[in-house]
Amino acid sequence: MADAQRARIANRLRMWAVDGTWERVFTALMTQADADEDLTWSVSADSTIVRAHQHATGARKKSRS
Repeated sequence: MADAQRARIANRLRMWAVDGTWERVFTALMTQADADEDLTWSVSADSTIVRAHQHATGARKKSRS
């Protein structure tokens, strides 16, 4: 695939995100799955997205003498 094609595809996908197309597709799919009772809810958190600031760990600061 040429770079120009990739750029056009990436731009189109980005524009769909900006104009809400993906949100409408996702909402329609969720609505249909819920109506068909095909929807099971589960929540998970991937450790790559759960981060704490370095000072939120509760570690004591090193004292300067």
